Amino acid sequence: MRRSGIIFIIIILVISGLAFAGEFSNFFWQVEKGDVTVNLCGSVHLMKPDYYPLREEIEQAFEESDVLVLEFDMNKIDMNKILELINSKGTYPAGESLKQALGEEYYAKLGSELAEYKYQVETVKNQKPWYMTMTISSLRVSELGYTAEGGTDLYFAQKAKGTKEIEQLETPESQFELLSSLDEKIQIKYLKDIIDKRKEFNQEVEELMQSWIAGDDSTMYRLMSEELLEDPELIGFYEKLFTARNLKMADKIEKYLTGDNEKEYFVVVGSGHYLGDDGIVNLLRERGYTIVRK
Repeated sequence: MRRSGIIFIIIILVISGLAFAGEFSNFFWQVEKGDVTVNLCGSVHLMKPDYYPLREEIEQAFEESDVLVLEFDMNKIDMNKILELINSKGTYPAGESLKQALGEEYYAKLGSELAEYKYQVETVKNQKPWYMTMTISSLRVSELGYTAEGGTDLYFAQKAKGTKEIEQLETPESQFELLSSLDEKIQIKYLKDIIDKRKEFNQEVEELMQSWIAGDDSTMYRLMSEELLEDPELIGFYEKLFTARNLKMADKIEKYLTGDNEKEYFVVVGSGHYLGDDGIVNLLRERGYTIVRK
């Protein structure tokens, strides 16, 4: 069981080497119906900025599109709502603390690592385990050189600003609600595990990123779903994280294909949402659409 795997799945939602731009296979498909074309681009939300531009086929498809579709549009974030959610879902009420949840030993271990990033553990003492997991994971991934500024969705959002329509499939609030819904006992267990398995975590991050660069479906799917599907405690979370969301995303994408317009769409969502029997690609194929991997 890959205990540190679940942590990076969460980061990918909020999810190196010597390759050169233009060589990446990545995750990219096209769906056509009549005069409507929908491009499906699999993203990672954290990446190294020097991996861009992407392959010519992907960049050209984006340039030719009329509408960019994201999981959520960063420009539409209501920070007041996000702060309310952080206070209500991401932090403990008075009288409770992360130290109480983790215990002295793990709180001390956490403090030692945070000190390496110039953080004092007291600054996060009120964070709930799932939110602390995001914090420590983000710090580790950033240390490896992967940043939100290099994320695929932000890359295209910046290019589309002022030149294309931008639509969203979800809202940041809904994702926040989802991440905070994991049972607290499981949150604590996985936070302790990530504290213990820093080396393994970093290795899995690199393996996941390389699978995205290579367009390696099997490795990507294994890293993002294997543990969730094998752990009875996490099956329900997998269904909320992937199955239910994939279905809603596929429904919205189908509306683009059956609409009475001739616009071309460029959809950017986390790569894991396209893969597997309950992935967006298979869901659309089952509905009779022809999808071509590019």
